[in-house]
Amino acid sequence: MSDQGEFGFLSEVPKQSPEERKLTFNAGRVLFSLLKDPEEKDGKEMSKESGMLVNLVKKYPNQKFWSKIEFDFKVRSLAYFFTKEGDTEVSRLYSEYHFKQTLPPEIKEIGKTGVDLDIIIKPKTIRQWLQE
Repeated sequence: MSDQGEFGFLSEVPKQSPEERKLTFNAGRVLFSLLKDPEEKDGKEMSKESGMLVNLVKKYPNQKFWSKIEFDFKVRSLAYFFTKEGDTEVSRLYSEYHFKQTLPPEIKEIGKTGVDLDIIIKPKTIRQWLQE
């Protein structure tokens, strides 16, 4: 057996500095905006939900995204976002949030091109012909 004993299959988690672990947004507000009936959950369930939120932030690290995210629906648990459908929904919104449209380069007009033509306006009516 290895030095890690019976837990040798677990990979070692790298240590993070406190700045990397710190959430810069209000996690409670995000939880209340994503969850359906969060008031009914007790402290233990809410701590599980906040742990799942931290895992989601690790997967999609832009914290401004999480403070501004709004879904068309609310979920009973953040575990939904770890399913296939939930993950596609979050990844779609994350890519929309980070989308930067590439604009075609502006074409600057160098100057005049071509030759000016002198157009002779012919009278169209008898009145115009008589006035000339």
